[in-house]
Amino acid sequence: MSINNLRNFGLMASVLVCMLYLLLGLQIIGAQSKLAYILQFGNIDLSFNLSNTGQLLLVLTVLVWPIAILASWNNLLHSYSTYIALLFALEAVLVYLFITDNIVVFYILFELSLLPLYLLVGQYGASTERLRASKLLWTYTLLGSLCLLVAIVWLLSIFGSSNFTSLNLVLSQQYDTSTLNIVWLLIAIGIANKVPTVPLHIWLPKAHVQANVSTSIILAAIILKLSTYATLVLLLNFMPSASAYWAAIWLTIGLISYMHASIATLSQIDSKVLAAYSSVAHMSLITIGLHSNNYYCIVGAILLALAHASSSAALFALFGQVLYDRLHNRLFWYMRSIAAYAPSLRIMLLLTMLANSGLPGSINWIAEFSILAGTAYTNLFVAIILSTTIFTSALYSFWPYSFATAGIAVGNKFTYLFDLTKLEASMLIYLLIPNIIFGINVWLIEPIVLTDAISLLY
Repeated sequence: MSINNLRNFGLMASVLVCMLYLLLGLQIIGAQSKLAYILQFGNIDLSFNLSNTGQLLLVLTVLVWPIAILASWNNLLHSYSTYIALLFALEAVLVYLFITDNIVVFYILFELSLLPLYLLVGQYGASTERLRASKLLWTYTLLGSLCLLVAIVWLLSIFGSSNFTSLNLVLSQQYDTSTLNIVWLLIAIGIANKVPTVPLHIWLPKAHVQANVSTSIILAAIILKLSTYATLVLLLNFMPSASAYWAAIWLTIGLISYMHASIATLSQIDSKVLAAYSSVAHMSLITIGLHSNNYYCIVGAILLALAHASSSAALFALFGQVLYDRLHNRLFWYMRSIAAYAPSLRIMLLLTMLANSGLPGSINWIAEFSILAGTAYTNLFVAIILSTTIFTSALYSFWPYSFATAGIAVGNKFTYLFDLTKLEASMLIYLLIPNIIFGINVWLIEPIVLTDAISLLY
């Protein structure tokens, strides 16, 4: 099969999956907090547990996949059949991960998602450094997941059940708090690699820089959200008492990570590294929201996870595809005054930066304001530090825009620079429109996470 046929097949298949799910799955969201299906395959429990938050992340997954395929439409010319197979294998793993009701299956899928990602970075990366980046990705996430494995085996040895519903019922009763505190910490360390929390974040900038644009979009929009979902399901839902015990420490870790990532972002000259550290900052803010034990914080954290998927994916599409295809360079120095030659590119860059910095009217602003307001209610000291640091997002967001619109162009490099193509403009609009729609009409999405957020308070 030719590459063009493979491209068309991959795009049509991803669009078909998206349409089927939106037609069938959206009827479930909001109907009730959970809709469970129990299946057995021999001795393996294959229960489905369709929680509202899991369904939102599932919708996000199927919506992002067509864009991931389109992003590398003209850039990938070798082993395309393997590439498509890896993408759909990863999608299948993620879809089932967000609906499974079995902690063993959850762990297997949580780790299995690493294999296609490792191959996508290592085989289809930008340079010879892709091998080192894929090894870092594999090493950091796999070693951290050993803690998660120990915790799950410990839980199974104690309670003898791997079903989420059964475990939640048992753990809601009185049990040895010291044991649960240790189990909680092991799970949290395993999740911290996926956030990623400082200092376990080293693999993320390396992976983003070397990955092709499709992999970067998937990594930023979906893979990082596994940590958010795992925190909601395994920590806050299962062990509220342990969550309260470790909350202050994890808030401190999240705050340090946010401050470090924000300051590190300001010093970057590589566009994809800037976008990667921006992702670390936003995910650290989500960590703060989840562990603040406040309704507004938890709702804001879930909304920020969705908002980050939109704005960060658009950033990587701009830096990794649109600008790199024209300049063949990721350094900001080579982006000087390009907006004078590409007005549509200038507009889309501005809109993306505004969304990423949390401009009022975007869902990023609703999410960040909710986290800040909720944190001020629970811990004023953290809120004060957070409010002073959160403005750095505006600084590093407009750092690329200032280079693109001001300064002296490097030679005559841009005399032949062409503006956004229809495909590129459509991709960016597709990614940013939900951010603006739900930012203005947040009531459309907030009731979906309302039940889950209230049930997670301890």
